[in-house]
Amino acid sequence: MLTTNISQIVSSIIDLVPFKRKDQRIRIFKYILGIFLPKHINESQIASEIMSSQSTMSRALSRSPLNEISNARITFLKDFFNGIGQKPKYLILDETVIKRYGTKSIEFVGKHYSSIEQRIVNGIEFLTSVLWINSRLYFPIFTTMDNSFETSTEQFDRMIESVPFESLIVLTDGGITCSEIISKALSKGYTVIGRIRTNIKVVVDDTEILLSDLNKNTKSVSSVIAWIPAYSRKVKLVFDNRLDNRVILSTDLSMDEYVILGHYSKREHIEDYFNYVKNELGLGAPVYLANSMLMHAEAVQICFTAWMVSQFWLNFKDRIGLREFVEEMRISYYLALFKLGLIPLDVDWHVYEFLKPKCIV
Repeated sequence: MLTTNISQIVSSIIDLVPFKRKDQRIRIFKYILGIFLPKHINESQIASEIMSSQSTMSRALSRSPLNEISNARITFLKDFFNGIGQKPKYLILDETVIKRYGTKSIEFVGKHYSSIEQRIVNGIEFLTSVLWINSRLYFPIFTTMDNSFETSTEQFDRMIESVPFESLIVLTDGGITCSEIISKALSKGYTVIGRIRTNIKVVVDDTEILLSDLNKNTKSVSSVIAWIPAYSRKVKLVFDNRLDNRVILSTDLSMDEYVILGHYSKREHIEDYFNYVKNELGLGAPVYLANSMLMHAEAVQICFTAWMVSQFWLNFKDRIGLREFVEEMRISYYLALFKLGLIPLDVDWHVYEFLKPKCIV
């Protein structure tokens, strides 16, 4: 749908969900839009902003048809890609940690390594996959939480299996690259390009050597074809010692080393995504039950998707960053409250005139 109106985009996604009750659809719809509004996001504040109680919103989140909502968003994305005649090029996999404090019981909270703080922190780890179309158009597709029921590798494998797109390049960092994920990606016809840890052994010209030792003997950018016993696979290793002494593998042995590094550079977009959703869309809001946390994460993904789509339809000169976008939306919201007073719970927000100007809502 060609529109820059956020509420219309969100509504287009939500309308694809087979809700059993109308009031459930309204609460989820308002919760998603409410994520844009508070300055310091948490569940009770979002509930307050959308004129609801925290207990009502908690029930709505925990009982929401999460899989159906996620499927609706992916269906919307497929239609959007077909409509603009573009296909995703990369599937980026990564993990991020949300720190959690306090005495309340939080499901799946534990000790995780934070790459940002470079230390072990107490919190929740989200596993996320992002589809990349171009530098201004990328979308979250799946998010799960690290839990005690399955490993992160099993969850990433499930993400790859569920992706409804072909001919992708899977980008991973050193903590994710492993034989299982490579095998799953190759089984779908994908190429894998990922950073590899240097504490494993590789075989080059029938000689087994520690990868870190092999890396020490390289300068600038170079490459070699190697067999990796831990992966039971032959790959192309690219040594990039210009800045951070990294080693990147590619399952496509014929690809040029600089092309491989160019592909791998797109992985940074998932870091941009994490920065946006943590700082501007409240991914770390203090929700305590696992089902509610996953639904909150899905609501955040819908918000980010709506922003990306609205930005795509805007003229280049009218595009603004997410922070400025959110601030404008909050200003419009509070001006609307001043003019209209309280908004009834059973009325959809997008019918109000204040949601129509520009692309604020």
